[in-house]
Amino acid sequence: MPVRSELVLRLPNSPGTLSQVCTILSAAGAPAVALMLGPGGVLRLIVDNPGRAISTLREHGHQVTEHEVLVASVGADRTAAAGVLASVASAGIDIEYAY
Repeated sequence: MPVRSELVLRLPNSPGTLSQVCTILSAAGAPAVALMLGPGGVLRLIVDNPGRAISTLREHGHQVTEHEVLVASVGADRTAAAGVLASVASAGIDIEYAY
């Protein structure tokens, strides 16, 4: 399972804000490939080009932090998640959140 950069920022609770972020990232050539918007407007993103995404988001006034995360894509197989999670558990890795 690859390790990738995850970007984390906080969005205000207003219509169109998430759409605006995704639009500016796509226009900059760093589209989101996965995202999770949680309570309090905490947005977590995996993007194609983290460096470009960070600079673009900061140019638009967002405070962005970057973290390394483990990425496991399970696709459309409804049983694949169980296998991936069993592997993670047997490796002794604690899961803080998933999307």
